Amino acid sequence: MAVAVVLSCVSCTHKSNDTQQSEKNDVLTLDTCLQSFADFALKDRSGCIVAIDPNTGEIKCMSSSKPDGNVLSLEFAPGRVYQPIQAMIALEERVIDSTTQLPALFAMGGFKLDCHSSRGSADFRTAMEQMNEAYFAHCFERTLNNRRYADVQSAYASWIEYASSMGLGKPLGVDMENEAGGSIPSGEEYARKFRTSKWKPINVIHDAIGKGDILVTPLQIANLAAIIANRGYYLTPHIMLCEGKELTKNQSRISPEVYNLMADLMKREVKDGSDYCSFGGTLVNSDDSYTVYMGYYPAENPCIAFCCYLDNEGRGGLDAGLLLDMLVDHYEKNIEKEKQDNLDDSF
Repeated sequence: MAVAVVLSCVSCTHKSNDTQQSEKNDVLTLDTCLQSFADFALKDRSGCIVAIDPNTGEIKCMSSSKPDGNVLSLEFAPGRVYQPIQAMIALEERVIDSTTQLPALFAMGGFKLDCHSSRGSADFRTAMEQMNEAYFAHCFERTLNNRRYADVQSAYASWIEYASSMGLGKPLGVDMENEAGGSIPSGEEYARKFRTSKWKPINVIHDAIGKGDILVTPLQIANLAAIIANRGYYLTPHIMLCEGKELTKNQSRISPEVYNLMADLMKREVKDGSDYCSFGGTLVNSDDSYTVYMGYYPAENPCIAFCCYLDNEGRGGLDAGLLLDMLVDHYEKNIEKEKQDNLDDSF
């Protein structure tokens, strides 16, 4: 049974379509219709759904059917939802541009990634459409070998600053207890791991495709979708209603032009033809597999940003992307209903 996680699992009572109120009479930002739908969607599945309003940072939905029920404490290897970060940083560092063709095969030091869906090479658009892991590995390798830096370690320190400016590798500062921060190992940590201060890109190449030592949280991925929706910034996520309170704006080091490219490539259509943006896929490990999608709606003037995480539980058939489609469709219908209700009330 899905569990709505609010203020460290304090139960909530219905207040309105836009807010909920805890037993302590704290006004919360949760959208009760969206929360109820997420709870229902997860009732026979193991996973979680988080949604944020990118315009305010308000958490509109936080639902989990994981055993401990705590969305905030879940950390996982990001897989494909992390791969676009490699491309955006590489674009910002100008080691590639949007037309740069990179080989569909990445091979270095005995490590090999081969994208069978690409013929010979791929550019930014093709790599995003085909989820070309070799392309993102090339992006990461070029970033770490960027000649503007003294060495690989200096380039990696800059890469960490880019990722940190997108709210990764640290708690976002949400007003709830037990928020995990994910993990991005420092250069010093890698030096200890590899027993050399001059480790090479091949040592950390799995980070390029979200299968290395980097960990993220569902809230961070929903927030990443909000950053793309906002073309480069986010407001600190919160679940307590902050009317009249100045919100903290956090600026990414990636330029709006790069975010515009990413947003254009993330565009999808729900069944009624309206646009929204999403990206994600399945990560398969030796002992388990799971699917993660992020996205926002609508494509223009977004009002909600999502992360959907589902355990595949050995079946490999649970599609978080399809669930995201359903969520967007439900949210859109709810918005239209509220508009009609407000119109009826005006007469």
